[in-house]
Amino acid sequence: MDSFIKTLTGAAAIAALGAVLTVGAAQHARAQSPAAQPAQPAAQPEKKPKDTGEYDIANEVFKDIQAATPNWQKAIADLNTWTQKYPDSDYKDDRLLYYQQAYYSMTPPQYYDKAVDYGAQLMAKDLKTIFKDPSQYLTILTRTALAAAGIPNATPPQLATGDSAATALLDALAAGVKPAGQTDAQWAPGKKQLQDLANATLQTIAMSPGNQAVRDKDYAKAEQEYTKALQKRPDDGLIAYSLGSAIMNEKDPSKYSRALYAVARGAATDPAKGGIADPAVRTQVDAYLKRVYTTVHGSDEGLDQLKQQALASPLPPPDFKIKTGAEIALEKQKAFEAKYPEFALWMGIKGMLTGPDADKNFADMKDTEVKGLKGVVTKGNPDCRSKEVLVSIADPEQQSAPPDTLTLKLDKPLTGKPVAGTEIKWNGEPAAFTKEPFGLTMSVDQDDIQGMKTETCVPAKTGPAKKAAPGGAVKKAAPKN
Repeated sequence: MDSFIKTLTGAAAIAALGAVLTVGAAQHARAQSPAAQPAQPAAQPEKKPKDTGEYDIANEVFKDIQAATPNWQKAIADLNTWTQKYPDSDYKDDRLLYYQQAYYSMTPPQYYDKAVDYGAQLMAKDLKTIFKDPSQYLTILTRTALAAAGIPNATPPQLATGDSAATALLDALAAGVKPAGQTDAQWAPGKKQLQDLANATLQTIAMSPGNQAVRDKDYAKAEQEYTKALQKRPDDGLIAYSLGSAIMNEKDPSKYSRALYAVARGAATDPAKGGIADPAVRTQVDAYLKRVYTTVHGSDEGLDQLKQQALASPLPPPDFKIKTGAEIALEKQKAFEAKYPEFALWMGIKGMLTGPDADKNFADMKDTEVKGLKGVVTKGNPDCRSKEVLVSIADPEQQSAPPDTLTLKLDKPLTGKPVAGTEIKWNGEPAAFTKEPFGLTMSVDQDDIQGMKTETCVPAKTGPAKKAAPGGAVKKAAPKN
């Protein structure tokens, strides 16, 4: 019996479980296996098999586990027999550990849910008391955390168990728990690998509900789940990016500011402080941020400031707003109209008369008074006592652009000649227009023109007058022979 006890609690158990840390770490892309194998635990003489029958069944389990190619299916069957025949065995806690190992190790990993279930049962006990070897304690926590993270569409209880296991693993490592017989220097590489593994697992578990929602294309739910995850892990750059991406996929313009803030936080967070560690992924996220920011905002102006602002807190303030390109254009248009109201009025009229409904629009506005247009006189028609005045209207901020020309048809001729270059303001009624080339004629009363200047007409020069003959008669030329 003594040999059985040593096998169950000592070398055989460690041989069966020795590769667990290696296996667990290898299954995660971000970690390597610890360099050293755990030392043998102290024997537990207080544990004894009930009889030779239990001894034989337990040995079958060990053969299944320790074979060059472990037979996990048979191990589970033998564990079931052991449990059924000896439910109150001194080794019932150890059996839970073997159950978890078997279900965790099966390929493909379709029984991770079972591994989590047995991990939960073990974690409900005082593991440090039950398992004297710290490596077994660390192994149970590692296996439970990894299994929970590896379950497709894991349930909330399974994710909670995995989260608790990974958190307990980090706490144990921080408290100095390590395999028996190893110095701190020997254990340092394995400790670092397990810490990275636990943190990566916590990230995976936190993101799992959001990832499930994304797979279902339920982006509103993904937003909710990623927000919860970010509140739990505020410095996690990948979660921030995933949150922003999910919100963008909702295609709700009212949420774009929050989406861009989250993506910016994901792109800007330092990898040493929880940001995205993979340089290639960071580059992709940064490129995505620039693309969507430019699409929404209209340019990349202010993008660097957004990144810095996003580092201040996981979620933006309630009044946070990134103006869209359309909003910026509208603001500029309103500012332009406020600064140049007369030109804005003219552009509105011209736009109506150059669009697809130009004829209809002109019919609607014909003979309707338009007030407050402004332009510069170019010439009169005719030059003196003009009945029409040609006016040019230029964009006040685009002096290089050719001005528009329109004709003011006056209710009565001017008393002189209009002075070219004079700026005038008038009210008038559209009377006629042409599309190609564009031209507009307006009927205008002189009394409705402000600023018109005229100059005296200079009479046209004539030839010298013929002299009269004496007596007042014009001398006729002598007839030619």
